[in-house]
Amino acid sequence: MGPGPSNPYPEVMQALARPVLGHLDPEFLALLDETCDRLRELTTVWLPAGLDDAQTRRRLLGDYGIEVGAGVGPFAGKAWRIGCMGHTARLRNVSLLLRALEEVLAP
Repeated sequence: MGPGPSNPYPEVMQALARPVLGHLDPEFLALLDETCDRLRELTTVWLPAGLDDAQTRRRLLGDYGIEVGAGVGPFAGKAWRIGCMGHTARLRNVSLLLRALEEVLAP
């Protein structure tokens, strides 16, 4: 699985996830079943080559009040996770993000 919404193959769920998690509370497992649906509110974007990931995210937070999630695991320093849910799911907030990115990424 890579960044962005994806569903694990049923064979993977059968072979790995269910046996490992089988001893857990059924209510907890029900939450896990919904994980893929809930993660669709995250947009994964690839970073331009040469961009200083941490410095750019600090500037977005400090100058614009925008917090962007860093990539994790093999995607650290290569991708961002941008959430658009709840209060942030408003046109003005998305427009602010796009303007801030234009300014921060300008040469």
